[in-house]
Amino acid sequence: MPSKPSLKYGSSWAPHPYQKRAFKHLIGQGAAALFLEPGLGKTSIGLYAIQHLIKAKQATRALVVAPLRVCENVWPEEVHKWKNFQSLTVAVLHGKNKEALLRSDADVCVINPEGLEWLFEATKVKKVGRNGKETVEVQVNMDRVREMGFDILVLDESTLFKNSRAIRFKIIKEVRRVFSYVWLFTGTPAANGIEDLWAQFYLMDGGLTLGRYITQFRRKYMVPDWSGYSWMPRQGAEDEVFKAIGKLALSMKAEDYLEMPQLIYNEVTVRLPDDVAKVYKAVEDDFFALLDDAKVSAGSKAAALTKCQQIANGAVFNTEDIVALQRKVGGKRKWTHLHDAKLDALEELSDELNGKPMLVAYTFEHDLARLKERFGGKSGEIPVIGQSKELDKKYIAQFSKGELRYLFVQPQSGARGLDGLQHGGHHVAWYSMTWDQELHDQLIRRLYRQGTKASHVFVHYIMAKGTVDRDMLLALRSKQKGHNALFEATKARRSGTC
Repeated sequence: MPSKPSLKYGSSWAPHPYQKRAFKHLIGQGAAALFLEPGLGKTSIGLYAIQHLIKAKQATRALVVAPLRVCENVWPEEVHKWKNFQSLTVAVLHGKNKEALLRSDADVCVINPEGLEWLFEATKVKKVGRNGKETVEVQVNMDRVREMGFDILVLDESTLFKNSRAIRFKIIKEVRRVFSYVWLFTGTPAANGIEDLWAQFYLMDGGLTLGRYITQFRRKYMVPDWSGYSWMPRQGAEDEVFKAIGKLALSMKAEDYLEMPQLIYNEVTVRLPDDVAKVYKAVEDDFFALLDDAKVSAGSKAAALTKCQQIANGAVFNTEDIVALQRKVGGKRKWTHLHDAKLDALEELSDELNGKPMLVAYTFEHDLARLKERFGGKSGEIPVIGQSKELDKKYIAQFSKGELRYLFVQPQSGARGLDGLQHGGHHVAWYSMTWDQELHDQLIRRLYRQGTKASHVFVHYIMAKGTVDRDMLLALRSKQKGHNALFEATKARRSGTC
């Protein structure tokens, strides 16, 4: 059955002035974007707007597309939390009963992007263009789409749709015209560059604001980067794009409306053992060779750079070149242990903090395996987000009460939808660095948000000296897009300009 709130939960939701402004922005036009940083209550604002339109008989039903954890933990819980929303029912379209839930009278249905193919009975069709290039298009069952009765579409964490080549984008592109209202929700709409905005706004307004084709957008606002394979904003383009989207997008920063703690950044530097440093240099030299070859794809460069990151972390997945370079170790694991410098630094940092709760970000499978070996005791078990919905709730509750020394999370799977952590901890540690500004920002804002008890939130970067870790931090501070910023930072380190 859909989730229906009980009066025993919570109190009445009293919107702040900025939330009233956001509410009016949503209901005042068919296409609208809320670029609100975490903690400003965009889910409550969305529910308030949906409820208003349904009561006013201007809409019937809403479909929310969001990451699975947000679907399961955020939207239903927000309805239960406030008495104001007691008239709304929410159905999470995931699991065995999703078809029955879809056919129920739920006012709000929430689904993750991976469920869209099932929801709209989408099929992939290969087509060959005039240039002979093969593309994959999507067809949906429009009769089924119309039968569902949705007239409000909310893309929560709309950056999930920033790639116009992705199937999820193509599905929404086919069905968007059925909805009377299309809303975008995110706190980081263009963390990796303005090009991320095109696909999101196309799904909202069909290309009226930023052009009907990504090629038009690039010609107008961008130029090829140094590699010739990617694009970067031309001078002044960012201001032009932000002005163009101004009527449809309402942007708010948490610090402008809430009393926020101060963010403190702490760099923890470790040294690679001499033998590992030799392995690292050999791999990095190969990367630099790729970097200097403009004909090599960005994917190949990224793969080489990823190998450098793994070595900096302390282990690396086995490949022929690594097997030839690595020191002799036992075991038949598909990855090779190289050093424990970062593990030692993380443990020392925790000791310095007297065991205060710390949210720890890792990236690779071997990162997690080695973290378990170090911090899992005899059982080898540690609190990790993403194992199951039940365990996530358990660990979030324990962390919020200050009962966990560490809570480990892979940012790609857990940077969103982890509400409540700010009540118990104010330390984030990056065991493994990231180049993705959006994930970086989202994870930090699990603690740096309204409800944080501390006056300061600390972000600790554990970095191996003389490695790509430093470049990744520089890339995060750059406004360039993703790997391009990382490549540029690495080139700068090589040339001695940083």
